Amino acid sequence: MKLDNTLFDIRLQMFRKGGSFVRKLAELVAVADIENQAKLIEAFPDIFERYDAFATSDNKSEPQFPL
Repeated sequence: MKLDNTLFDIRLQMFRKGGSFVRKLAELVAVADIENQAKLIEAFPDIFERYDAFATSDNKSEPQFPL
């Protein structure tokens, strides 16, 4: 599975839009090392894909400011 957004952006959406289980899962991803992050993503691909799509949608709707 390939995610289109960073785990930070996905976790942010999980905290904003998820229920208690999804928010706890986002907390686990935050403290996990890379190997355990991969295990969590593999165990719950439907959840990460859903919040990846939310992150993509939010990133498109945010105004882009020139640097």
